[in-house]
Amino acid sequence: MKKILKFMAVLSAVSFVAFSCEKPEDEGGKDNTEQGGDNEGGGTQTALKADFTYEADGLTVKFTNTSEGATAYMWSFGDNTESQEESPEHEYAAGGTYTVKLTVANDDGETAVKEETITVAGTVKANFSFTPQTDRAGKFGKIIDFDATGSLNPVSIVWDFGDGTVTEAGQEFTVSHEYAEFNTYTVKATVTGESGDTDTYEAQVEVIPYTELLKGGSMEADDAQYWTVISADATVDYEAVAGLPSFIADFGYTQDGPAAMDGGCLRLNAENQTEDGSYNVAVYQPIELLAGDQLEISADMKWGDNAMDNGLFCWNISKSSDDMSGNKGAIIEVFNWYSVGDLGVSIPVPAYDGDFTGTGLTDYGYGGEGTSTVIWTAPEDGTYYFGLYITSVWGECFGEDFYVDNVSVKINLDAAAE
Repeated sequence: MKKILKFMAVLSAVSFVAFSCEKPEDEGGKDNTEQGGDNEGGGTQTALKADFTYEADGLTVKFTNTSEGATAYMWSFGDNTESQEESPEHEYAAGGTYTVKLTVANDDGETAVKEETITVAGTVKANFSFTPQTDRAGKFGKIIDFDATGSLNPVSIVWDFGDGTVTEAGQEFTVSHEYAEFNTYTVKATVTGESGDTDTYEAQVEVIPYTELLKGGSMEADDAQYWTVISADATVDYEAVAGLPSFIADFGYTQDGPAAMDGGCLRLNAENQTEDGSYNVAVYQPIELLAGDQLEISADMKWGDNAMDNGLFCWNISKSSDDMSGNKGAIIEVFNWYSVGDLGVSIPVPAYDGDFTGTGLTDYGYGGEGTSTVIWTAPEDGTYYFGLYITSVWGECFGEDFYVDNVSVKINLDAAAE
């Protein structure tokens, strides 16, 4: 009596030579059956036939082997995995269509093959996230980017953006949608799985205007990355000392600050000023504008008594960063070292804590005194620089700290250039 060969021995010993002797597959290419010869007992060996059934539950498929005359089995599941179990259970990593191949062998080394294409579909689950485009290209928040790639086992998706716009079923799992108005919308994404089952996810999407052009205007510690700080050297015996800044920029300072301070503020620390002299500092960053853009500029400020009896504090906008260390781009001078009157004499600046409405501020025609917001219109397209500039010359001003917070440059969308 012939020894029973394990299937792997058949595969390695005869190198599947038997496959070359197989009968042609049945028309349709799915089944291939070899007729066995007489066994040693004189009986007729069961005809070899490869066959199976299956049941799918999501991504898990249970295969039932219904082959005849076989003693060894090799399954290929169509996803580069195999099994030698008689009736295996297999879990696919993702839904899709797979060609499953069962190769069986008997004790004589004869083989038969059954192939079948199956479709598996995991439970379909819809989900999406969204991100507004806050720059000019994104219409300052009217264009929203949607991402539904986190949905489970989808093959198609339908978007309902809540403003009457509904897409056809397709595979656009990442889309951008422009809203005509700022408002709150109920957005729905309906996904369909391999087996035709569907699921819907919905979320409230607030489409709000992003009018702030500055980054880091809250002046917290991590906002320092957005600002350029240029400070003159402090002096010792009236000689400038390289690397010793006359004003130290402390972002996120919480020990003191404007009454309206929210969290921390920017303290322009003058501790290195130990003698009167010429000290200055500029703090600025770039913004992109088009001709006709109307800006609304505001800030909260604080300083002590006699902070600037001979000096200047102004807010600048200029197309040259060189103008930031000076007042060539001044849009408002909150105070200066001379009076508005005819005498032109130096006057001490009283202590101050507030915004641009304060009566202690001296305005030289760049903005309306008594308004919390300075209005300024860009004359042409380009990169501009916005920031503050402080200079102190002599008198009792040296060694005095200045504080700023809630610095804002907002674009007026009604007047924004398209």
